[in-house]
Formats: sequence, structure tokens, C-alpha cells
Amino acid sequence: MSEHIILPSSRVAVGHCVIISDSDCPEGRLVAIVTAVSDDTVTGRYLHVGIDMTVCWQHVDRVTPVSAFGVRVIFDGDDYWCEPDDSLPKTASYPDGEPRPWQERRGPVHHKLKKKPLRLALETKGDSCDKTYR
Repeated sequence: MSEHIILPSSRVAVGHCVIISDSDCPEGRLVAIVTAVSDDTVTGRYLHVGIDMTVCWQHVDRVTPVSAFGVRVIFDGDDYWCEPDDSLPKTASYPDGEPRPWQERRGPVHHKLKKKPLRLALETKGDSCDKTYR
């Protein structure tokens, strides 16, 4: 079992778990893994096997690390778990400044993993992981 590296909520980097848009519902089904950061755009791949859209991209200012919701992601084979972590500060907010809570029941919550996005992110992590923003 491998655990997602917990980022300070103000940073986005290759290989990290994020909610890709400030309008997406922050829940485990919509967790993406960052595969590239160039200029001010973040590219990612959704992790959940049930999400048809694979590649996603967004302006860096609209991408939120899952840790900003007080959640960590744990990978285990074909599965991943979204688990609240009370030691993480909840700093996620909507563009108007209102708090943006995680919208799944208290966890850990189990999800089925697409293997390809995780493998791709892990393989490309060394290419541009020096790029962090905000």
C-alpha cells in the first residue's frame, strides 16, 4: 500500500492528487493525478475507473490538492481510498472565498482505480516534478 504524498495546500506538482476544477464536486470519484505542469496549465488523468473522460486540464489557479480538503489518498493495487485526516488543515475554498468541504461521507471511502493514469504519472514524475506553482 502506498500513500499519496501530502502537499501544502498551496502547491500543485506532477504526481500529486488533485481536484482539477474549482467547480468539480470534491469527492473521490473526481480525484485526478497531475501528469504535467506547463506555464500556467495543469494536465491530469482521472483515477476512477467509472470516469469516461481520462485526460483533464485546467488553469493552475483552479486546481486544488486533495490535502487542502483535509483528505489523503491511499493506493492499494487496483483500489484507492480517500481518507479524512484531521491533522491536515482544511484550506480549500470556492473562488468567492467560501469554504469548500469534501463531499463524501467520512471515510476511508473505497474507489476502483484505473491503472493507466497512475502508472503514467509515476513514470513521468521525474520529468517535470520540479515545477510547483502558487
